Amino acid sequence: MIKEYFGGILGNDTPDVPPNEVVDFMVANHQWIVGTPDDAVAAINRLQEISGGFGGLMVLVADWTTRDKVLHSYELLARYVFPHFQGTLAGIKTTARWASERKEVMQGGRLAGLKRADELYYDGKNRN
Repeated sequence: MIKEYFGGILGNDTPDVPPNEVVDFMVANHQWIVGTPDDAVAAINRLQEISGGFGGLMVLVADWTTRDKVLHSYELLARYVFPHFQGTLAGIKTTARWASERKEVMQGGRLAGLKRADELYYDGKNRN
């Protein structure tokens, strides 16, 4: 489909690989970003390094899938990729690091609280 549409209909150059290898070729040659939000962050970082930096990133959608899947991709970009480059994840990362450094103490308090709640509940039931 890529070769037929972009090459045959639009007249663009397409990679000289079998159709089932086009996506891998385009990703390997930094033409497309495909994958998880972490893959997108890594690819954009690589593009910034290669280019010396840029001011914006265009997202091209070919609409060869359902609307729900396209919207899900946009949501992943908006929630996980763009905030990485906007610096809006700093507070979340700081909080996550703080909680991770204290997880044993926090887990101990949580478990002690659950145990105490069980004791109070079952002691109250035994009195009735």
